[in-house]
Amino acid sequence: MHREQLAKWLLGTAALSIIIIPIGVDTVLLAKGHMNNPAWLPHAKLHCAMPFFAAVFLGSAALAILKVRSVSDRFSMGLAALCH
Repeated sequence: MHREQLAKWLLGTAALSIIIIPIGVDTVLLAKGHMNNPAWLPHAKLHCAMPFFAAVFLGSAALAILKVRSVSDRFSMGLAALCH
């Protein structure tokens, strides 16, 4: 595997983990601790949900950049790395 392909694979893995892990932790491990807790005010739940939406958006943007652009484009690879 070439260095560029390895970098693209590692960035893609990191982008997927940024999408999957935070949401999985909050919905499985902390199911009664955060978003489903009736003691939390709706505004507090909004602030809890904002990082999840940001993670999904930035991880998806990184995956889109990695899918569309070639690995020889250093700017695109840097932008994908910056997204996460």
